[in-house]
Amino acid sequence: MNNPPSKWICDTCGEIIEKPEDGYIEWLSRTDNAHPRYHRLVLVHHKPKSPRERGCYPPKSKDVDMHMPLSHFLGADGLTWFLQQLSDNTFEDREEPIEMMKRLFVPGYEMARKHFDAAIADDVFEPNTKPGYYSQVQIKATLRWAEENHQD
Repeated sequence: MNNPPSKWICDTCGEIIEKPEDGYIEWLSRTDNAHPRYHRLVLVHHKPKSPRERGCYPPKSKDVDMHMPLSHFLGADGLTWFLQQLSDNTFEDREEPIEMMKRLFVPGYEMARKHFDAAIADDVFEPNTKPGYYSQVQIKATLRWAEENHQD
């Protein structure tokens, strides 16, 4: 498995999470017919590292708030956890854990993902896959385009 990205983007504030210990993955859980159902999966700053005074954790809701350090999800054990959740159909929207897996395990994806649509519109690459499932060549081209065009 490739090394995970060295930086991530907080889903709440949009700022960089510099190190695994600076981030948390959080989701909500509710019970549906005696089975847990997860939703609203986010990657955020751990409160002590947040640029916001009140932190980046999502607002509390009536559902049970689940969270674990980002470092728990990196590597083979983290990938296995996500795969088990997909196998057990635990997430209400299976695209949520798939998107998080791409963010955590596909090199370059995290920094390129917000630029794909603009890069495609600017003919940086011709998409030949389902949106969001781009090759390393396409991801690298998007990152070069973003840097050359001063895209944040």
